[in-house]
Amino acid sequence: MIRMKRFRDRPGFTLVELLVVVAIMAVIATVGFLGLANYRSGKNLDFTINEIAAALRATQERAITQENGKAWGIRFTNSTSGVQSYTVFSGTVFAPSGVDKTYGLRRGTRFTDPVASSTKDLFFQAISGKPSAYFSITLKGDTTQIKNIIVATSGVISIQ
Repeated sequence: MIRMKRFRDRPGFTLVELLVVVAIMAVIATVGFLGLANYRSGKNLDFTINEIAAALRATQERAITQENGKAWGIRFTNSTSGVQSYTVFSGTVFAPSGVDKTYGLRRGTRFTDPVASSTKDLFFQAISGKPSAYFSITLKGDTTQIKNIIVATSGVISIQ
C-alpha cells in the first residue's frame, strides 16, 4: 500500500490523460485541415473565374481594336479525357491555325456548362465588341460552390 501511495504522489500525467490530449489535438487538426481544403478549393474557383473573365475582356478588346485586322473569339472545351481549357483565337470561325493561346483550368475546377465532351464558342463583333448572342459558362469547384460568367448582348461581362 505504501508503494501505491508514492506512485500517486509523483508529479506528471497519466497515460490516459496524454491519450485524451493527443485525441483532442488530432480532432482539431483534422477540422482545420478540412477547412483549409475547402478554403483552397473556393479560392481556386475564384481565381479561375477571374482569369477567364480577364481573358474574355482581353479578347473583346482585341475584337474592338481589330488586332491583326481580324475578328476574335474564345472557345471553351469541356473534355472528359483531358484538361478542360479555353482557347483565344482570331477569325470568325474556330480554326487551329487561328489559335493565339490555350489556357487550362486550375486544379479542382471544371466546367458544367459547356456540358461534358463539348465545346462552346463566343465571337465578339469587330468595333462594337458585342457578342453575337447572350453567352454564359458555368464552373464548379471541388465543393458545391458554382460560379457563372455571363456576357450580355450589350457586351458587359459579369461574374455571378
